[in-house]
Amino acid sequence: MNINKKKLFILPVIFSAFLMLCGCTYQEVHQKAYLRNISVSGDDIKTVFMNFYNEDLSPAKTENCDFESILKNSEILSGKSIFTGHTEVIILGDCNYTETLKYILEEWKVSPSCLIVYGGENSGNIIENSDSDTLADILRTAVKQKRIPENDIITVLSSLLKNNQAEIPVITSDGNLDKTIIS
Repeated sequence: MNINKKKLFILPVIFSAFLMLCGCTYQEVHQKAYLRNISVSGDDIKTVFMNFYNEDLSPAKTENCDFESILKNSEILSGKSIFTGHTEVIILGDCNYTETLKYILEEWKVSPSCLIVYGGENSGNIIENSDSDTLADILRTAVKQKRIPENDIITVLSSLLKNNQAEIPVITSDGNLDKTIIS
């Protein structure tokens, strides 16, 4: 067998091995719902609005007593498993901030660069009515311009655990930014 025939034989073997060793296939990517933004309010009964990267999924509202049930119910409603590792923004309503952020970071495994903002009573409306494509960009730009404090989940949660309070941005339903202290 000459060298060209050997190369032709080895190429499919190498390509097949490559495909088997790769993490995600095209089909697996489309079987997941990628969480982009989330709003959380409530302590005993939590109300969560989720916004996804997937264009075919509209913002979803789920209520339950714990985050594990919320995630499972949202997966059933969307018909897809939810991947939380690319979550960009968490909008906090009235809730136990430390407990909420700690759970979402440790159990939902959101990115350490996930941004935190306070939305108050309007947190769900912000998810439903805001341009989710630009929300994280607006927050990052405001931090760079020093209009609002650093607000990634690690910074905010560290401050809550150390000082029992954290300064975070507030976003109003009309999209304006300010600062507030949560505890």
